[in-house]
Amino acid sequence: MWNAHPTQDNMKRLRSWGVHVVGPGEGFLACRTTGAGRMAEPAEIFDAITKILKKGPAKRREQQ
Repeated sequence: MWNAHPTQDNMKRLRSWGVHVVGPGEGFLACRTTGAGRMAEPAEIFDAITKILKKGPAKRREQQ
């Protein structure tokens, strides 16, 4: 699902709006296949949040 075109289009749109995304981990998935799509490790998510917060507030885009 992660590599599906609609998912990637939506991720691109979210990033263009300034949304921070921690990408998926790779490995054995619930659907019994292997690949990208696992939840990122909690430590990786925590590190991403810490980095974002250290940067300070982002300028908000004007809502249309």
